[in-house]
Amino acid sequence: VSYNANVLPIKVFDKTGKKCDTEKLMRAYNHIFELLDAGAIDNLHVVNLSLGGYDYDDDALEAIVTKARRDYDLVTVCSGGNGYLSTDDEVKSGRVADGQPRTDRCLPGDYDACVSVTALTKSGANCTWSDYNKYKDISAPGESILSTLSESSGTSKKVSRDYGALSGTSVAAPIVSGTLALLWAQNPNITVDQALRALYNTAVPVTGNDRRSVSGSHGCVNAAAAAASVKGMRSLENASITIPDAMYFGSAVKPAPVVVYAGTTLEKGIDYKVSYTNNNALGTATATITGLGMYSGKVYVDFEVVKPVYVAMSKVNVSVADVLFTGEKLKPKVTVSYAGTKLVQGTEYKVSYSNNRKVGTAKVVIKGKGNFSGKKTVKFKIVRASGKVRAASASLS
Repeated sequence: VSYNANVLPIKVFDKTGKKCDTEKLMRAYNHIFELLDAGAIDNLHVVNLSLGGYDYDDDALEAIVTKARRDYDLVTVCSGGNGYLSTDDEVKSGRVADGQPRTDRCLPGDYDACVSVTALTKSGANCTWSDYNKYKDISAPGESILSTLSESSGTSKKVSRDYGALSGTSVAAPIVSGTLALLWAQNPNITVDQALRALYNTAVPVTGNDRRSVSGSHGCVNAAAAAASVKGMRSLENASITIPDAMYFGSAVKPAPVVVYAGTTLEKGIDYKVSYTNNNALGTATATITGLGMYSGKVYVDFEVVKPVYVAMSKVNVSVADVLFTGEKLKPKVTVSYAGTKLVQGTEYKVSYSNNRKVGTAKVVIKGKGNFSGKKTVKFKIVRASGKVRAASASLS
């Protein structure tokens, strides 16, 4: 599918080519992590696992495929399962028929971090034997696909010594893997989430042997449309990103970045998301800016976590309005600012009131928090309805 993609083969099966276990898979993933960490390979984004099993749950395996996606931007594509086989106890006992699709989870494909692929016929319908449930993600051709053969394959559709026609979700999964590789070839800056969004949003509904009400599959993979959808994404590498240094008060700091692309200030949560590392101690910390929506890529920006500089509350500006007498204790809104920046109540200061029930002069005390120290007292008037209400402002230095 992605004809210029490189393939890194890693053996996880035994000598028979039929058995694989969690230990071998974890060793394979850790080998990939080591290669990526060492810079021995780059631009690796897709792992294809044409394998799976039932009746088990494996926390270690789920953890490592999740780590691959979260920490290495590496997505795992898996076969979604081929139904009950003649060797299964359920078929031997007569409880189910050979080739009946299964609806229980096929793992690791049905883990949230993986892409679970179901199989389609040559005409584009769901293969009758292909598993389905809410955990499936995408569908691809999986009937009579020309493939390489092992000596033990025993296929009756051999076209040569090394090639033959195979059916199953194990041959459908590589088509999805190749499509994802094509997306990264089209736009190397996209994230896994963006690649999968393109894959799922452009999928074509499967109506033959319709399972849309019982399957999580988004439909038949559409490589051309998916590739076109990532082509126009804008790379954050071309954005201007600034992050101010942050003062440390004993807990993790998360200063807000300013991200500007072509003169437009981008919006957090819509255009990008932010994560932080090494931000819970003095020194150099890093913010990771990851594109969302039409913005792609990751940019790493360093900032300094510094010792706090304390500002006396006598240097801040406080504004509070006079209020009308009601007979109740009154707590008018207070605006506090320093050097043109509005301070945050509860984070940088707290407020208390006194003499605030009767007509006359009341007081509000602004006590500093965080890097603001001391307190400041400002007066305001409580007046009867016939009185004049005015705004009071105080600025001391």
